[in-house]
Amino acid sequence: MAGIGVGSAIANSKLFGIGVAAVLVGYGAAMIALSWLVIRGRAWAMGLVVAAALLHLLVVGSFLTTDDRAQFLGSLAVLPVILATVIAGVVSIGRRPS
Repeated sequence: MAGIGVGSAIANSKLFGIGVAAVLVGYGAAMIALSWLVIRGRAWAMGLVVAAALLHLLVVGSFLTTDDRAQFLGSLAVLPVILATVIAGVVSIGRRPS
C-alpha cells in the first residue's frame, strides 16, 4: 500500500493525488504495525489483520470485474496471497486455547 501511495504521488502531483498518497502510505504503515504486533504475540491484532484481508478481498473482487486488463491481471496476481492471509488468520484464531 505504501508503494502504491508513493506511485500515486508521483503520477498525480495535484492536491487530490497527494491526499490519496498520504492515506495509502498511512494505511501501509498501519499494516506494517499490525504485522509487528502479530509477531509480538498480540492476539487482538490478528483479528484486525483478518478484517483488513477481508476488505482487500472485496477490493480484489471488484477489480476482477473491470474491463481494464492491467487491473484484472494485477488483482488476479494478488488474489492467492489475500486468500492465504484470510485462511491462515482465521485458522490461527480458531486454534488459540480458550
